[in-house]
Amino acid sequence: MEKQGNLKLLTKIADFYRDILPVLKKFPKDQRYTLAQRIEERVLSCAEMVYFIAYQKRNRAERLEELRVRLHFLGLLVRLSNEQKFLSDKQYEVFSLRLIEMGRITSKWIQTEFSRKSENAKTSV
Repeated sequence: MEKQGNLKLLTKIADFYRDILPVLKKFPKDQRYTLAQRIEERVLSCAEMVYFIAYQKRNRAERLEELRVRLHFLGLLVRLSNEQKFLSDKQYEVFSLRLIEMGRITSKWIQTEFSRKSENAKTSV
């Protein structure tokens, strides 16, 4: 699950970034350097975190939890964009569903990591 999960998650994040970037460029000018920029930075930081999690095994479960929190926060930023009418309801729905899917992939990865830790604890006893 680990390699498959992180590759799938990276693909989802990259696709999300590719699709939301043109939308962010249409935000009002005063919001392009605040809300839109924060969304863009958060998406990229999530992708960066996946790389760190994939390559550094130490504290992996904690980092995955942090990634899940970042994805939830990204969902909040998308919701705020919709409430301010910078995103249409349809765009909000599409982006929200994609964030939910990324959260599910992250949760499965967390479960895999905890089950691996549990198995290692049993074999070392």
